[in-house]
Amino acid sequence: MAKINLPMMIGGRYSRAKRRNGFISFISAISMIGVAIGVWALISVTSVMNGFANELRGSILEVTPHVTVTGGNGWLNDWQSLSEKLDKNKDVKGYAPYIYTQGLINNSGSVTGALIRGILPEEEIKVGVVHEY
Repeated sequence: MAKINLPMMIGGRYSRAKRRNGFISFISAISMIGVAIGVWALISVTSVMNGFANELRGSILEVTPHVTVTGGNGWLNDWQSLSEKLDKNKDVKGYAPYIYTQGLINNSGSVTGALIRGILPEEEIKVGVVHEY
């Protein structure tokens, strides 16, 4: 005895109804077209969002250091001696010293806090894309 697939049987029955049930066939066709358009829109939007997320992630990682090395007190006073060791390591693709501190910005009596990152431009070229802009 053949096994009957109930959902397919019901779907087939209403998608090709007889003449007296023409309205049901019309509603079924509109419903199938609506579902197809909805799935198409969902796939399209998901693809665009994935592309946007990848582009955004890449843009953020271009300007953010992957590793930050500091001394015990938060400062690295002798970065030149460390740079000699980093030059010898084949796994290090680039490095650049910087300072990172807090400051205040005053504009017409309005004072706000700021984080300040200072770089050596000739060293930053090795690791970042800031020099391109």
